[in-house]
Amino acid sequence: MGIRDPMWDRILQKQKYFEKILSSDGFMDTWDRYIQERELLARIFWADVPAWDLTNLGIGLMYGIPPAELEPLSVFKIMDWPSPFELDEGIWINFFDFDFTIEFPEFAFTFDFSFLNFNFDFIFDFIFSLLLKAYFGVGVYGRSVYDPSPFRELIRSAIYKLRQKRTVDISFSADALILQELTGVHKQTDEVLCHRHDFLREVQGECFMLGLSPLGTGKLAPVEEGYVEIMVSDAEGNPVKVKVSRLEELLFGLWLGIIPLGFGFLIPKETVFNFEDGKKMPSFFRYVDKKTKTILRQTYFTPWGYRNYIRPDEALSPHKSERTAQYHSLQEIRATIENIVEGVVSQKEGSITRIRQYKNAALQLISYPAKRHFWGYGLYSVMTDDEFLTYWLDHWEGQGLNRNVLMEIYEAIKPCLHRLREEKVLLGKKTSELRRTLAKAKELSAPP
Repeated sequence: MGIRDPMWDRILQKQKYFEKILSSDGFMDTWDRYIQERELLARIFWADVPAWDLTNLGIGLMYGIPPAELEPLSVFKIMDWPSPFELDEGIWINFFDFDFTIEFPEFAFTFDFSFLNFNFDFIFDFIFSLLLKAYFGVGVYGRSVYDPSPFRELIRSAIYKLRQKRTVDISFSADALILQELTGVHKQTDEVLCHRHDFLREVQGECFMLGLSPLGTGKLAPVEEGYVEIMVSDAEGNPVKVKVSRLEELLFGLWLGIIPLGFGFLIPKETVFNFEDGKKMPSFFRYVDKKTKTILRQTYFTPWGYRNYIRPDEALSPHKSERTAQYHSLQEIRATIENIVEGVVSQKEGSITRIRQYKNAALQLISYPAKRHFWGYGLYSVMTDDEFLTYWLDHWEGQGLNRNVLMEIYEAIKPCLHRLREEKVLLGKKTSELRRTLAKAKELSAPP
């Protein structure tokens, strides 16, 4: 049996990438899969988008962060067809960020949003409880937003991404604690996030609540005096029953022993939402409805987005495809890093699994501050080098890796660390920027 050549493995990986995503057959298979799974995706989207966006809104407003800046709430793309010049450069579909200023201008301002979506009595209590920016003599230490800072980035988006990635409470809490200590965020913030999101998820599955539960999924739970009972966990992780009657209680309500003081309100029996004239839902729910329906409509065209920047002739062979070459260059960077790690770790670790963990740690060291497409990673890009190194060491030590070995890996990569991050970002957007520049040049030079 011959020795496997790592270079040959990467060539095969390159071929597989092309055949599964960029080739004509791979594109048709992906498109067919999306069409077949649309009903399943619809159920997932109608459960996920309202639950995450409503959780995001509740905690974001508590810290005075405008809804248009909250992620994943503001992660919303609008599809547009390409021009003939873009098609000529292999641009099959365009996705642009949703412009809030047109249909939902109040999303850019916390107070405008509050006055449009909630009644005056609630707003009066709400405004005086906001955890505002950290002005000397005004803000409360540990519960005020420093803008801009890692503190704000954690509240704005990073803690939600962390919860999506780490659904197990113990795992989430361990990483959240590291980030809290680095950013100065109040330690109860992550607890509130967990409880709010768990409340919303529990109601979706165990009873039906208009504006939250997808039709055909929520149960018709027994109602006593206008309330239904749901099972949640208290601050110590013990199961307890709580009574809820309306959606606003899940977003802003206060339950002693579950939601800490200062992070919720005693909700009145009347609704706190301000319904627009002739409308059956506040402005915010119109946005969630529009966002979810738009995502579902665009599902059919997502495979076209995967195939962007592939001209018809490039779909015939990986050797002609510029995107395949781009992918291969990124994988070469990855292989170089993994080889450095193996040289450091192989003398200390005999376990293949453990060596793989160290490689993953090194790749995270480069990739987390250098993400292009994914929301929720802004925190790591605004951290100082020392702050990110502290997070990185604490996180992977918590995964069972040796801190001293991690430092050896860091010292080995440190001389080229920033350059690797820059190269990763530049390579990742090189093809798209070039093709769009060429398409624009063709459009400008075309005869009228």
